[in-house]
Amino acid sequence: MKNSIDLTVNAKSYTVPQINTAREIAAQLLRLARLPRDASHEHQGHLKATSLTPIKLTATNFRYPSRPKTLVLKNVSLSIYQNSCTAIVGRSGSGKSTIASLLLALYEAPLDRSGRPTVTLGGHGILRLHVPTLRSQIAVVSQQPTIFPGTIHENICYGISTHSRLASSAHVQEAAQAAGIDDFISSLPMGYSTVIGDGGVGLSGGQKQRLVIARALLRQPQILILDEATSSLDPAGARIVRETIHRLVASRNDLTVIIITHSKDMMEIADHVIVLDQGVVVEAGSYATLSQRLDGKLYELIHDPAGESN
Repeated sequence: MKNSIDLTVNAKSYTVPQINTAREIAAQLLRLARLPRDASHEHQGHLKATSLTPIKLTATNFRYPSRPKTLVLKNVSLSIYQNSCTAIVGRSGSGKSTIASLLLALYEAPLDRSGRPTVTLGGHGILRLHVPTLRSQIAVVSQQPTIFPGTIHENICYGISTHSRLASSAHVQEAAQAAGIDDFISSLPMGYSTVIGDGGVGLSGGQKQRLVIARALLRQPQILILDEATSSLDPAGARIVRETIHRLVASRNDLTVIIITHSKDMMEIADHVIVLDQGVVVEAGSYATLSQRLDGKLYELIHDPAGESN
């Protein structure tokens, strides 16, 4: 196929992992489908809030349902304001991604001892919010970009109704421009009609990640969460994605960005840095200030050779 990005792969080695992955996903979906409807916290809220900022966690303690004896977040208090860029940093297991999961209502946010919400968005307890509306206003870019078989245009507007104005060529190209990948797409013989394989066969890691960022931006979210978005990339790909995010943060004043990372270079992009250590907020402030505090946790994180900074 002339309008596709080609890469020769061993059919057996490529197909078997896909079958195993599909089987695991199907099993997860069946488990979810069998859950009693009223058992989920996702059906509690009905408020369709128009603004989700500021984001506040107030003395939040959290345990995963599967690990009820392990306190993952310990008395965490933090604030993230509208149109800001905040980095939540720390070593693996410090609770960074748990905060993102709570903001997406993937788990039921805890109440304090008086029954007051410990997680609020736009001044509303998260349990009061209508979950589909909440999630439609938050976009997530994870460390492993998901690319579907189809054209580049279809990948960027995946999940959006074909009748939506956002699915138009103009909006898709605008999102790609903001994500810094329009020049690459336009250089292809078939442009946005170029077919890419399952998993992004033929695309570099940086190109896949920017494609997913374009998909996120097309939805015009209020909040963009970048969860270790560069950690699986090689140095060149990480630099390209980092520069893309830096431009995005500098140019858009209608977007609140949360960067979850242990990468020094990603921390530098943020206006504000929150440092977690074993589920506890141990530092908060500007990167310039915290990175120079010789006895501080951020200094230790970025200078410890045994750490995870990259």
